[in-house]
Amino acid sequence: GYRQKDSYIASQGPLQHTIEDFWRMIWEWKSCSIVMLTELEERGQEKCAQYWPSEGSVSYGDITIEIKKEEECESYTVRDLLVTNTR
Repeated sequence: GYRQKDSYIASQGPLQHTIEDFWRMIWEWKSCSIVMLTELEERGQEKCAQYWPSEGSVSYGDITIEIKKEEECESYTVRDLLVTNTR
């Protein structure tokens, strides 16, 4: 991802109205991993919109996200997502 080995992009978790922009950034920069450091909700306050589908696929503009696998561990969750661009 990004421009060189071991580089990363830091971003806030997308809000409902910025999910399409978030996925466009992921696609344009060819990011292969996303590390989410927050819960969707903390202390009763929304911190981040759910930007992946719970099952099947969802489209945001030209970008389609499909969940292939989800593995819940004790303190984290790993999701395997397929990201495609219909353009």
